[in-house]
Amino acid sequence: MDIKIKRCLLIGVAMLTFSLPMSAAYELVWSDEFDCDELNTSVWTYETGAGGWGNGESEYYTNRADNLYLQDGKMIIVAKKENYSGSSYTSARIKSNGKVQVKYGKIESLIKTPKGNTGVWPAFWMLGKGANSWPYQGEIDIMEEMCTSNTATWNKSLSTFHWNNDGMDGSYSNVNYGESLTFNQEVGNLWRIFGVEWTPSSIIGYICDADGSNRQNVVTMSNADATDRSNGRYAFNYEFYMLYNIALGGSYVNYEVASDFTSCQMQIDWVRIYQDKTTYPQSSLTDNSASCGGEIDVCTNSFASYTSMSNVCNENSNWHEVDGLASYSGTTITANPEVSYDNMYVVTVGNNNPLKASTEYTLSGTITSTQNATVNIYVESSNDNTLQMFKDNEITLIAGQEYKFTISETAAERLDAPALVLSVNSGPADAVYTISNVSLKGSECVTAINDIVANSHYLVVYPNPISDYAVVESDETIKSAEILSLNGKVLKQFNFNSDTYEINMSEINSGLYILKVVYTNDNIEITKILKK
Repeated sequence: MDIKIKRCLLIGVAMLTFSLPMSAAYELVWSDEFDCDELNTSVWTYETGAGGWGNGESEYYTNRADNLYLQDGKMIIVAKKENYSGSSYTSARIKSNGKVQVKYGKIESLIKTPKGNTGVWPAFWMLGKGANSWPYQGEIDIMEEMCTSNTATWNKSLSTFHWNNDGMDGSYSNVNYGESLTFNQEVGNLWRIFGVEWTPSSIIGYICDADGSNRQNVVTMSNADATDRSNGRYAFNYEFYMLYNIALGGSYVNYEVASDFTSCQMQIDWVRIYQDKTTYPQSSLTDNSASCGGEIDVCTNSFASYTSMSNVCNENSNWHEVDGLASYSGTTITANPEVSYDNMYVVTVGNNNPLKASTEYTLSGTITSTQNATVNIYVESSNDNTLQMFKDNEITLIAGQEYKFTISETAAERLDAPALVLSVNSGPADAVYTISNVSLKGSECVTAINDIVANSHYLVVYPNPISDYAVVESDETIKSAEILSLNGKVLKQFNFNSDTYEINMSEINSGLYILKVVYTNDNIEITKILKK
């Protein structure tokens, strides 16, 4: 799935001359089986936006569950016709950049591609890390299907390699080298394994049946002569990261989408990386991913403790880290810039408790400054700083005055290893910023027991311990009540409007809980209750 308009260049026959070592013995070194409850964002990052980054595509890539979700151990990417952010279609595109990257090996994925239709363009592909732009970085298209109005294209799968003909640092000159494999039916009718076998001397794109049998090579390229960056194919001696997407329209399907198109989907059962580090000791794998694990506890404060800190400052377009600029002790963060920086970011990583997708979180805390200043306090993933929340939390500080902030936002996707970011632009020199008592947890849990101030009302619950039912009685009219876990999570709610009320605890597990009552004058009272 190239990210610029492609042009073809005739490649010499010499590129096809090579042989693989007979002793190659590959072992599984990494996989994503897509068996989490949601996309594992320690592996994948959503790319959002329109146009396809140079391909002239018609869809808008989103990070919504409408366009990508996990079900029954499979990842489902859905492209659909709908008006969204100025586009007539939506889809999803994800990448493993900075999280999982590989050099050499067999990279395979079991995929059922979409049914053919004009304008449908699914892809499983890779981009290189040896340069920052395309085509210099190199590209490996493991699988592409470019469905035009010619239905014969619906039976074809392509595998293509791209690089820059004038070297990795020369003038722009894209090379497109690939072949297609034609089936006797639509490619999307059956599950198939799409793979690439990549060694220091060659790259082979291939397709197998779903059980791994009947391997058919699609394209073969020698790379043994690429010994330095003056040869654009030297890009294939750096690590690459993986991408999946379904495009609609664009340059390679004649900028058309069928008038009767409504939706299509691509199913991915797994993606696996195999390496033979004995035969190819230059093989490498960057793996910053984490297991999706069990259920995320949204009531755990992700900033109850801190584990590491970094900073970056911009001074006259010179970005650098400043020694001694900031520190943390316990749960208090202190930053003391000696000069006024154009931009200053202090990033403090919490206790690695992830944030759950589609869940509202509340960020709160206090901050002071010894000088007047305007700051932003927000959250980002320390694994991927493009995943951010609470960016609108701009605070105007008055010297010496404490400011308490509370802001809520729904996490669009899972956010791993949350970090608290203090951002100051053109702030005063020698200011001392102090941040303390920061809490980040699900909004349903923000009523922490320690935050409730009890009032001197008569309040009794009987019987206590409770079997299934209990009577709540007070000397004032109670408007409502809540049963809370000890960490503040709301388990059950009641509407009273009475000074006596019977509560049903039959669905609550045995244990110690908090009963919080709210009176008609909005005063609050709490008491402990025990469920048998």
